[in-house]
Amino acid sequence: MQRLELSKKPKFTITYIKILIVLWIGLIALFAVLSDGVIIKPSVLFGLTENVVEVGLMALALTYIITTGGIDLSVGSTMALSAIMLGMTYENTNNIGLAIVVCLLTGLACGALNGIIIAKTGVSPLVTTLATMSLYYGIARIISGTKIFSTYPDGFKFLGYKRLFSIVPYQFIFFVFVFIMFAAFFYRANIGRYLRAIGHNEKAAKFMGVSVGKNKFFIYTLTGLLCSLASIIYLSRLPAAKPDIGLNLNLEAITAVVLGGTNIMGGTGSVTGTFIAVLVLGVLRKGLQLVGLGGSIYNFILGILLIISLISFSYLDHVKKKKR
Repeated sequence: MQRLELSKKPKFTITYIKILIVLWIGLIALFAVLSDGVIIKPSVLFGLTENVVEVGLMALALTYIITTGGIDLSVGSTMALSAIMLGMTYENTNNIGLAIVVCLLTGLACGALNGIIIAKTGVSPLVTTLATMSLYYGIARIISGTKIFSTYPDGFKFLGYKRLFSIVPYQFIFFVFVFIMFAAFFYRANIGRYLRAIGHNEKAAKFMGVSVGKNKFFIYTLTGLLCSLASIIYLSRLPAAKPDIGLNLNLEAITAVVLGGTNIMGGTGSVTGTFIAVLVLGVLRKGLQLVGLGGSIYNFILGILLIISLISFSYLDHVKKKKR
């Protein structure tokens, strides 16, 4: 007689992604109580994503970089310079298509310069992007002076103000599309494996045949492009191109990446985690606004989240090494 084997139910496992989702839902519930349910209105809940799409685009690109053990501190300045170039070009040509092209080329150029220096000279990403952060900000300041470029055609504001079914912002739909693309390449394509290999051990990756220099150049250039896209979305929502628009976004983007489960030391990354972490930051920012707390409190909490994430990764890494 054949024995009938009862199928075992899969055990529930706790993962970092699940913890992030619980944190996201918990914050929504908390602010729903504190704001008398305002935050759970569909228009508000989806609308809160408008404030974090720029950070989210940069964070997705930074996930690739930090997975390799690198960093890019110039993302905010690249975004600001791209915005200035868009505003200045449109003011002088009255051609929004040309202005957008110039904006995208500016972001690509900034990212490519970072990539060339890091890939070809061996200068650390931290030092390189710290220098270019000041460089790009300085160029933006020189070009604009005290001027703010704030005049754009109505059609340009489509992503900033239009919503699908009057609820879901089109810029959030665009962000979801970019996330799907980044996730597909990170988890399914060779480049994801190459980036993790570089982060684990760069020398070993070279022996395996991975073109470390080309991959680094690519991801830093890609980050520059995402920064310019972020500037376009920012200006479609808040049409005021000035040099300091990106100064406070570096911390947010890096916090989203680390909070999402990417090891700051490299080797481990999570595009999905970054996406959810961006949503967490969106709820946190909007929730604090609804209860009347200013941006300083938000920045304070960001710092705490970043410190906790870094300490947690350091502890987990120490535990893994002990087990070996």
